[in-house]
Amino acid sequence: LMPQGALLQKDITKQITFDELLTLSMRKKIFDCQHLPQIAQNYLDKVALMDLRSVLPPPISHKNKIPRSSLLYLIELFCETLKTVPAKLFNIVITPATSNKNRSPKFYSDSLTRLGHIWFGLFKHLKGVDYPFTQIEILGFESQNVIDFRSFFYSKAGELLDLCNHTIGSETIQKYEEILRGFKASLNVNTYNKQLKELDKSFEKLSKYAEYLLEKDVLVYRLHLKFGRLHGGNFSKKEQSAILTEFLRVGRSTQPLRWLRGYILRWDEKGFVVGQDKTLYADLTLIFNYDSELQSIDIYQSLDSFLKRFIDQRNENYRNSEDLSHGGSLAFIKAEFTYLLDPQVIWDGVIELSSKPLKIETIDKVTRGAFKEKYLPYICYKSLFSPIQGWVPKEKRLTLGHKPKSKHVLVKKNDDEQS
Repeated sequence: LMPQGALLQKDITKQITFDELLTLSMRKKIFDCQHLPQIAQNYLDKVALMDLRSVLPPPISHKNKIPRSSLLYLIELFCETLKTVPAKLFNIVITPATSNKNRSPKFYSDSLTRLGHIWFGLFKHLKGVDYPFTQIEILGFESQNVIDFRSFFYSKAGELLDLCNHTIGSETIQKYEEILRGFKASLNVNTYNKQLKELDKSFEKLSKYAEYLLEKDVLVYRLHLKFGRLHGGNFSKKEQSAILTEFLRVGRSTQPLRWLRGYILRWDEKGFVVGQDKTLYADLTLIFNYDSELQSIDIYQSLDSFLKRFIDQRNENYRNSEDLSHGGSLAFIKAEFTYLLDPQVIWDGVIELSSKPLKIETIDKVTRGAFKEKYLPYICYKSLFSPIQGWVPKEKRLTLGHKPKSKHVLVKKNDDEQS
């Protein structure tokens, strides 16, 4: 018979802490969302797409499978999974006879539920990091799941980190799962269903419009454009939209806008200067018919020059108007204005789109595929994760140019006709 001391030593070596389980649970683990309802799967597909910029090393090729192991994705996956299953980390039935029994590391690792695998994969990102949510904040990503989880983690971080160093047993498992049950009860559910369905309709229109845009060789430019009051203060969406509409209308007879085939306009918020409050701006994707003359033109500089002339002329007319009731579509704006133009790469999350400008030829299936399958859903569904303060819910944030009535005339959709 084995001496009693040796038996005790054998039991001790079988013990495992939650911290040690973190390593075991991550080996060759792939996190997918096939167990979730279809709308949740669709939602998580959009999360993974938005998170491409944080993939290491960035960017990835359009043809590569999107990684699904980042902190952001695992937070969203954990929250969506927790909404549909009990807050149970292990497939273990605890009885009085087994409550104090030591188990092997392999036993606990093999007994993890799907939720348990996701949780420990997620917690590995959080443990030992002072500011784990910094990258998400840099992305400008905001969702109800992230808001709920961040609040939960900061309130329970001390307890969770303390449990990490405890030996796994029935008591510690019950404590752990009790914390997660509290989070489950606080989770907001069905927060994105309606908006996601509305964006699906917008994306269908956007995809059809893109088919027209890509019927010819094109050059694609992306820029962030903000109009504001010359002597301080910001313009509303209505005011900025009117200025932008007039700028595009007047510019059609000049270069480079006379080559404009179409555009995708999306409204968003950001701080143009570090430390400055977020302000509304137009995220404008301009698609030009490829022309040999365009090769000798700096499009951004040309747009900037025309914008300056356009605004200087308008401000001069405004100053010279005796009764300040000058006519035209901008008459309701009782102020001089200025602008900020910020050129952008098309999208730095995908190799094929990481340039400014982007040339897309009809025979270039790779770049066309990247633009249609990555950029278009990115620019459409971004609204799901970047809310604008005070935005009217019924007002769409995406506006498209119209297909021309003839091949010589490009008709712009009125700004109130939203896609």
